[in-house]
Amino acid sequence: GQIAAERIRQILSSTDFLIDGVHLKLTASIGLAAFPEHAKTYRDIVKMADAAMYCGKNASRNVVYVANS
Repeated sequence: GQIAAERIRQILSSTDFLIDGVHLKLTASIGLAAFPEHAKTYRDIVKMADAAMYCGKNASRNVVYVANS
């Protein structure tokens, strides 16, 4: 999970996107939660991943942040 999320984040931040003649650079803050380490239901996993993503955005941005159990 964390390795795949980090690869996605790195690919996004190193790719130059061309949209309608405009070059764009993107970054991503990714929250990661897993079953059963962080939550027991899919709703709780989504909540935990969302909370982790906002922790990452508030801490530094352009980061993969893993939920705390």
